[in-house]
Amino acid sequence: MAIPSRDQTFALESCRDLVRKLEYDLVLLGKDRPDDTDYLPFMAFNAAITAWQLSDWVWLDMTPDQRKELARDWGNFLSSSNLSLVNAGDFRGVLRRKERTIGICRQIATASKHAEVTSGGDQTIRTVYALVDGVWEGTVIDGTQRRSIQSVIEDARDFWDNFIVSRGIAS
Repeated sequence: MAIPSRDQTFALESCRDLVRKLEYDLVLLGKDRPDDTDYLPFMAFNAAITAWQLSDWVWLDMTPDQRKELARDWGNFLSSSNLSLVNAGDFRGVLRRKERTIGICRQIATASKHAEVTSGGDQTIRTVYALVDGVWEGTVIDGTQRRSIQSVIEDARDFWDNFIVSRGIAS
């Protein structure tokens, strides 16, 4: 018997399933693999993509009433930024400006998938992967702030979990 899912998703039905996947990505990202130099970049790539693509899933899982409520809640930000929340593209655009961690994940995911970011790129975000005291570390540099990739993904997970649960999305 097959597990229910959206078409072509291998048993993923809602944004809540993607938050669970992001939790799994965090577990893998946190594994200590000093002998495998490819491991952390691969796991960081997977986690950043999951964190960014949650925007599509969340938008699809929101009801029209939830979208209207979000537009009201974010009204000041939307009007001061000359943005709207009419479709998924608008939602993604607002998220990457309003929630810095999600914007960072978007930058990493897009650069990792396409080798560069050609539209809406943020040159203040850089990534560094280096051997530090015998341990491979992934660091995200956001302007003058330095954070581990683990910290960035944890913040993205916390944002999505809170956003989805507090708004009752896909419950």
